[in-house]
Amino acid sequence: MKINILLYRFLQWKNHLIPPLFVVVYIFFPFHLAETRHYIQLVCYILAIFFISFFGYWVNDSFDISLDKKAGKFNFLDQTTPIFRLMGAVIIASMAFLFWFLTNPPLIATFFFFSELILFTIYSIPVIRFKNHPVLGPLLDAHYTHIFPVFFTYFLFASSAFQSWLLVLYLLLLCKGLRNIFLHQLQDRKGDAFMQLKTFPIVTGPLFTVRLINRIIIPIEIILITLITFIFTKLSWYPLLVWIVFLLMYCLFFSCWDFYYMYSHNKRYFLFKFHYFLNDYYEFWLPFLAIWTSVLNFQTKIILSVIHLLIFNKTIQYFQKLIFKIFSNLGIIKNK
Repeated sequence: MKINILLYRFLQWKNHLIPPLFVVVYIFFPFHLAETRHYIQLVCYILAIFFISFFGYWVNDSFDISLDKKAGKFNFLDQTTPIFRLMGAVIIASMAFLFWFLTNPPLIATFFFFSELILFTIYSIPVIRFKNHPVLGPLLDAHYTHIFPVFFTYFLFASSAFQSWLLVLYLLLLCKGLRNIFLHQLQDRKGDAFMQLKTFPIVTGPLFTVRLINRIIIPIEIILITLITFIFTKLSWYPLLVWIVFLLMYCLFFSCWDFYYMYSHNKRYFLFKFHYFLNDYYEFWLPFLAIWTSVLNFQTKIILSVIHLLIFNKTIQYFQKLIFKIFSNLGIIKNK
């Protein structure tokens, strides 16, 4: 069971959290000029983010043992001693910082990396435990899951200088993070209510949370990601083409010709329908956009694309599912 939990968390980490970070790597890592030391730096960076993420899971499980028992959830650290949990946290954090400092990071990148560890801790540790706060909990989650990893990656590989467009990136990642944590809390609200937790959807109501996501967060997020994509690719026509294809495919995927009927007859289902499609853009489309709008030569772009597909093989399954659903909605093929 513990191995299955570890494997599940690793796959979640790999498939959902790492692709947006690799977008930054694909844009700023000097593949065309890289020496051996650059690739050593890249490997140490990957190991550092693996261990700092592992630290977050470890700390969360360490302080959720009694709550998980009450909720009937499996906890990886159940039946372990406090000393074991403390020593494990120290060792994992030490490994994270060992590999991090082997990357020879600038001070500002280290600031964000260290802040990641601090947020992991105060999010879960008793007395402080911002995890239980309806507003501060989602804000911290957005920062340690979506904002700080992108920022310490950027300052490690791109520049140690702060630039004004990073404020746009910050707002985009904040929207992305809040949308995801609110959706997660919506899914868990029955269990959270049983545990007497005061999450955002429980305090404000699930329908208010859904409307906030669909009417405010998602529209702002679309505007910001379009803007930041053009900034990253120097106002190239290619991002516009990708956006057009992406939105067209999702209109077909969601059966856009039925929007009025869905909105008229089942407004709640209509609101729920669009929650995760932007994650697909970050996780499946954006890495290839980063590769193919980079300054790399054609051969390097091909090699990187193949390597990315081999590492993130879920990408192939995603595109197969997307195309099959579109053909099904258009009546070209029938569902089995």
